Amino acid sequence: MTMFRLLFLCIGMCVLLAGCGAKPEEKIYQILEETVSKEKGFQSQQSPLTKLESEETHIFEQIMGLGMKDYEKVVKLSDKALLNIKERKERMDKEQESMLASKNVFLKMQSIMPDLKDPSLKKEANELFNLMEKRYETHQKLYTSYMSGLEADQKLYELFQKQNVPINDLESQINATNESFSKVMDANKEFNKDTKTYNEKKLDFYKHAGIKSQSK
Repeated sequence: MTMFRLLFLCIGMCVLLAGCGAKPEEKIYQILEETVSKEKGFQSQQSPLTKLESEETHIFEQIMGLGMKDYEKVVKLSDKALLNIKERKERMDKEQESMLASKNVFLKMQSIMPDLKDPSLKKEANELFNLMEKRYETHQKLYTSYMSGLEADQKLYELFQKQNVPINDLESQINATNESFSKVMDANKEFNKDTKTYNEKKLDFYKHAGIKSQSK
């Protein structure tokens, strides 16, 4: 049930450009680099989430090892898992807030693209815009799937706290939880792919626009 996000939006240093006299290419550069800054909140959640996911997996394995032979210990472990889930929900909400803030900045690019004089550069900018929009949509799907997975997780640990819960109920909820996080893994894979493609196209745009960037 552990989920990892391996690819993040490339971080670059924003250069100070004169707002009024800046070319459309430079204005777009400012916007794209500002979205990177807005996603720092997203990035800061990755390591804590990975750690929490690993801890929850360990708790689950401990409970499965005990079965219901030591009910009191199972209850204590379940309580710990429920606190873990609560924290993961909070961190995912923070991640989502960061992505929405990034999107709000990014959408400013749409009004500047028509000002680009070079047709090929304008085409690249439109492609870049569409790629980033898809990336935001994919992250929304990832967020929704992850939160659904946490709800399934919560139901499972609440079942573990019932002393005489039927084994069929446990098996059914474990299957539901595994199915939920399988969707998370699929969405995560798609998000990583979208991020990689966007980063590559963004650097191509910078290159063709003659903009030097410290993004990597």
